[in-house]
Amino acid sequence: MSLRLYERTPRDPPPKPVVSVEKNYLFSENNLVVQARLDSGSYAEGDTISVSVLVRRLGGHGARRLKLTAIQQVSVAMFSTGNFKNCVGEAPGEDLDPADSCFRASISFKLELGKNYSWVAMDDTSVGKVKTKTSKNNDDNFVRQLAPTVVHANKALFIIRVHYFVHLALCFGAWRRSLVVKLPFMLHRSTEKPKQGEKQEQQ
Repeated sequence: MSLRLYERTPRDPPPKPVVSVEKNYLFSENNLVVQARLDSGSYAEGDTISVSVLVRRLGGHGARRLKLTAIQQVSVAMFSTGNFKNCVGEAPGEDLDPADSCFRASISFKLELGKNYSWVAMDDTSVGKVKTKTSKNNDDNFVRQLAPTVVHANKALFIIRVHYFVHLALCFGAWRRSLVVKLPFMLHRSTEKPKQGEKQEQQ
């Protein structure tokens, strides 16, 4: 099934996302502080995302592992509403020492669609004809890119939104809930600037 959507990307590039979270403890005055920021507010598929992370708490932050994943979230409103998510980039997990009072790092990973997915929002305006050595009789191979960010479609029969964000998970162990931080960003086409508007497709 294919749904085609015409929409314009935001005219102004978004600011660099910065998120700061403070976690309180019932029997301690030492709060856990988690700060994260991206090096840009707008990316294209294939770009490298750099995430600056700071985890701080006197007496030990207690975290055992840090995970970073870029997510494409698609919301569709037809006769009923639904949404699905895809991994579009992932950094190797970082093992942390729970006894450390401070952890600071800059972690980078590439923005690209993972191998395991069922539904994904793609952009047919980026279809190109590429000839490869394995092509028979000079057949054309079509290259598709991830759909750019879609905030809202006012004139479409179906309402479709495409969002991207970096999902930061701070894991404390099997019996404690992970602390999650989301840093949203805009995805634009590889050949366009964030200030230019183009049509988009949702598949």
